[in-house]
Amino acid sequence: MASTNFSLSSPPIFSGENYQIWAIKMKSYLQAFDLWDSVENNTDPTPLLENPTLAQIKIHNEERAKKYKAKTCIESSVSETIFIKIMACENAKEAWDLLKEEYEGNDQTRRHIKISCVVPPKGPKIRATSTPTATGNEADNIVVASSAAPQPETMKLMMMG
Repeated sequence: MASTNFSLSSPPIFSGENYQIWAIKMKSYLQAFDLWDSVENNTDPTPLLENPTLAQIKIHNEERAKKYKAKTCIESSVSETIFIKIMACENAKEAWDLLKEEYEGNDQTRRHIKISCVVPPKGPKIRATSTPTATGNEADNIVVASSAAPQPETMKLMMMG
């Protein structure tokens, strides 16, 4: 029987920048250890029945420990400055949600779109503007101009939500 050696690198460290990248990597890291469900749902394991077997007790204790392991993973994957912000959190979900709210933003802050475009030299020029619409929703206009096109094309993005 062949054995498989698999080792995970240490968790990504979040220092306050590139939250979206850190969150994706951290979610994968937690999933690799079967801890993501503890972050996402924060549910306690089903209570033990009367007269549980040793196997049932072991499974129950392992499931209960996942909440603490997930919290420890998150705390270990942030800088000291960020740790200070989450150290009072009671569980992994609370810490995760606090970081998400602060660094990814809420519905209001997600409405602001940052557009980056990597183009070759002499490629299209991109200009983004933001103007309120008659309905009060914010609309972003992206103007793409190319030296080959006589008129720039305008694409409108309507923020829903």
